[in-house]
Amino acid sequence: MSYRRIAVLMGGRSAEREVSLSSGRGVMKALAEEGMTMVVVTHEMTFARRVGDWIAVFDAGRIVEQGPPRQIFDAPTTERTRDFLGHLGWTG
Repeated sequence: MSYRRIAVLMGGRSAEREVSLSSGRGVMKALAEEGMTMVVVTHEMTFARRVGDWIAVFDAGRIVEQGPPRQIFDAPTTERTRDFLGHLGWTG
């Protein structure tokens, strides 16, 4: 049986956020070049849209919507996703 390696990366909200984002992106780029599958948890919607090929929106620990970035950001299907993006000031 073959197993695929997966990296789970979570973004924080600390004072070192900018440094963390900068170094984290370097790590993510290196992992992607190695063919690593990554699960990234972030509140950085611009970043998520740019690098993700599948987005899942969570509310209270449950997935309320998932799909390709274009669907999630341009035509969300659930009120909760629309509300979340609206509160973040997302304009696409």
